[in-house]
Amino acid sequence: VSAWQPQDDQSTHAAYTASDLMTAEGIATPDANNTLNLSFPMTHQMALVVIEMPKTIYKFTSTNYPDYTTDTEAEFTGAVQPLRVTNDTYRYLVNSQATSFPTIEGSYDDGSKEFSVTPSNLAAGHYKKYKVNGLTELTKSYAIQPGDFLLADGNLVPKEISLTEEQKASVTAIVFYVGHHENDASDYSATRIGQKKCHGYAVALQDATTTNIYCMWGVYNKELGLYPTYPGSNKRPNNIDYPDYDWSGYTNTRKIVNAAGGEQNLNKDTEAGYPAIWYAVVDYESKHPAPAKSSGWFLPSIGQMQRVHKQGNLLEETSVYSSLNGRYWSSSELYYSPHRSVVHVDLSKYYLDVSYKNKEECYVRPILAF
Repeated sequence: VSAWQPQDDQSTHAAYTASDLMTAEGIATPDANNTLNLSFPMTHQMALVVIEMPKTIYKFTSTNYPDYTTDTEAEFTGAVQPLRVTNDTYRYLVNSQATSFPTIEGSYDDGSKEFSVTPSNLAAGHYKKYKVNGLTELTKSYAIQPGDFLLADGNLVPKEISLTEEQKASVTAIVFYVGHHENDASDYSATRIGQKKCHGYAVALQDATTTNIYCMWGVYNKELGLYPTYPGSNKRPNNIDYPDYDWSGYTNTRKIVNAAGGEQNLNKDTEAGYPAIWYAVVDYESKHPAPAKSSGWFLPSIGQMQRVHKQGNLLEETSVYSSLNGRYWSSSELYYSPHRSVVHVDLSKYYLDVSYKNKEECYVRPILAF
């Protein structure tokens, strides 16, 4: 045990587990028939250093939106590279019998704040927590705007910033609307946003559907109630000529998932599998997990999809965004024919149009709220 040497770089799960050491002593216990049962209970021989990072709080200066809290990612600058186990927690194994322990050095807030951790008084099989800067919250005054970058860890980067290659790899979505839209009836309390209203909306960097292959939307001749109504009445606004009435894409998506009997019943091949939703909610999430503190990916309503299209020039200024090209499904049923038709954005004609639900006629570009 004393000769065991954990790796300096434990930043991958494989390297971390390879640095661990567990031992056991055989214990023989006789049963009622005097048969010996031999067991080997394993115990950890290394000590564990747990590093916790402070939260980042965005205070939006140009709006009255609530503070947006997310996790702070560390960048370790020395040879010692801990494993990130949650969005704000890192682990590093050391041999408690060593005469000295390595100093763990790092920084956060784009390198502007540095820290170091020197472990001490460690015991085998136990862990010790180190709170960076006493977990003092990192507060940022932030004037959020369309075109800002949303990273995989939930942090925001202003659009004016020249992204590093590491940041480019971490960008998950781009903000296309700031604040909770007045016509979005979705309640985000049950999502990772954790409150009824969101701070804004961001669009995925690329299509969820396979390149140059359209998909169908879902079940034809079945109405799901995916259209807005005027407050206090059952009257339906014209959501093809006035799409800004229709902003509840998250609620629409959850209704479609329920109609399919749950996400496990979604698929890309059958009407009953609601392929457009499968691409947005299941397939895209498996390849590009939605950031922390977000709603998760969903199929946008026609108002949201049109806004993405209108922001196209702004979004395409970035080097990470793939432009829209062709026809794109929304999650909105056509107000006067909801049992058979869905409204979509047709970029070949530059206007909104309709398609039958069971026709393979559109692509899918997911969005999320945060």
